[in-house]
Amino acid sequence: MGSFGTPTILGASREDRLKKITFSVAGSASYATGGDTLALTAAALVSNPFGMVRVDGVKLVGVPTGGAANSKYSATYIRDTAGAAATGKIKLTNVEIVDAVGHTHTPTPVIESDYVFFVDPDAADLVSVVTAVDAANGVLAIALQPDYPRHLQVRVTNAGVAITAGVVTLVGIGAGGEAVGQVIALTGGTATTITTDVYARLTSATITAFAGGGAGETIGIGVGAGLGLPKPKALGATVFAVYKTVVDTADEAPGAVNATAGSVAPTSAANAARDFHVWFNRTVTPIATASALTGAAAPAEVANATNLAAVTFIFEATGE
Repeated sequence: MGSFGTPTILGASREDRLKKITFSVAGSASYATGGDTLALTAAALVSNPFGMVRVDGVKLVGVPTGGAANSKYSATYIRDTAGAAATGKIKLTNVEIVDAVGHTHTPTPVIESDYVFFVDPDAADLVSVVTAVDAANGVLAIALQPDYPRHLQVRVTNAGVAITAGVVTLVGIGAGGEAVGQVIALTGGTATTITTDVYARLTSATITAFAGGGAGETIGIGVGAGLGLPKPKALGATVFAVYKTVVDTADEAPGAVNATAGSVAPTSAANAARDFHVWFNRTVTPIATASALTGAAAPAEVANATNLAAVTFIFEATGE
């Protein structure tokens, strides 16, 4: 346990039974966590006409040594139960050091219910957006935009000489107005690739690094079976669940749902004649992910065993 040095009285006053003494005292050579004892029973205090037999409070009023370097200290008096002058403690705090406290914020998902009506959406195809052309480096001509936000189908036909290299890069706008895009390899033979995202609009489709192939190796782009559901833009991760579908006027079990992309492929396929009523839930998790935020909760106590012998404190004690 650490102890302050012997107090030196700087001034005293008395009003009836209330006494107030200002004194200076050196810190201990080894500060003890929880507070150092400040004995106010030294001869100088006891023999003084204003000497105290009971201490009710002590406050720090100055630090004359060390200048600004020692202005970082604040003090709390830990009073003895009976106010005994010999056993009170001073707990010192360094206001320049703070305890770090972690605060974890976990965003709360918001579940929204919504409805969308698709009027006569086109049948899925392979060439309505980009008519099939021989594959070659360059920008593909876009013939039509999707009738509704939809997955796209990229069809590569390898009828003769193998395509040995090349990709097509799609750039577009999603159902929520967000930017979407995908890079699809042209190698691997004849294949149809369904885009990961829903496209409300295809802005461009560009072939690069193409090699191999020849006449009859074609690429075309059409709309897929999946119809895009309305979604918010840039509000965070969104998960979709369809709970009711009506085709024209007949109830029908919901078709295949892409919960992440936000689309539904009706059980009865679109054919440019069927209308679809779709009721669905949209669970949105805000962009801010769970995070640990570190902040200053309170100034930290002076570290245990800190040598404060070279620091002089000026306190003001009140009591009787």
